Amino acid sequence: LISAEDPRRRRGGAAVSADYHRRRRGLRGYPRSRGGAATSRENLPRAAFRRYSEGKMFDEDKILRELSPSLRNEILAYNTRDLISKVPFLSTAGDNFVKAIVPTLKLSVGLEGERLVHEGTSGDKMYFIYSGVCDISQSKDGRSATIETIADGCYFGDCAVVLGCARTASVTTKSVSIVYAMSRPGFEAALEHAPPEVLDYVRAVATARRDRMAHYRKHGRDDSPEDDPRLAELATPAGTATASG
Repeated sequence: LISAEDPRRRRGGAAVSADYHRRRRGLRGYPRSRGGAATSRENLPRAAFRRYSEGKMFDEDKILRELSPSLRNEILAYNTRDLISKVPFLSTAGDNFVKAIVPTLKLSVGLEGERLVHEGTSGDKMYFIYSGVCDISQSKDGRSATIETIADGCYFGDCAVVLGCARTASVTTKSVSIVYAMSRPGFEAALEHAPPEVLDYVRAVATARRDRMAHYRKHGRDDSPEDDPRLAELATPAGTATASG
């Protein structure tokens, strides 16, 4: 498809491959030049393979900007189709809402042990896990404890984005994880195309999570509060019960 738009790209396969390997060598050398640990030098190229598969490295944003709006949206919808199907509230929110959200999603790769969200900080992004495993933790008396472990199809960071509160917990990757981030302005703009029940749902989930995390901080993980009863018929393990933000 891209080759059809620019014939020069059909002749650039060897150059792209050479550029990929050059950048990969740079990824190996950068942590060493900054005094990085051996594990960082190993993980950076591995993350590059996950982000840029098959020996190719693309400036995705630049490529998409060169396309017509309709073609760009079609490609974005195709690229995020698996994510949408994994997140329950996205897959059932209606086509107009999904079409509005897709252009706002930004893909990133988190290395194992990378802190994506810091407890107590402000935040303007929420995250959807495409693949990988993440730990949700809280600090108390100077010690951090894992509260939940979440994986594909879960989302976090919604408390800060939807309710405007500080981050209620920290989220750290337990494995190399591919996540999509969505900003508060992007989410609010997409809500204009959503049925009213979608906003009611995300607010109810975010409120229940905020209250649950506050309860855990005060009483500990073993003493679980009752969830908002409005969530009973909406909640699914992947979409609601195991996330934070």
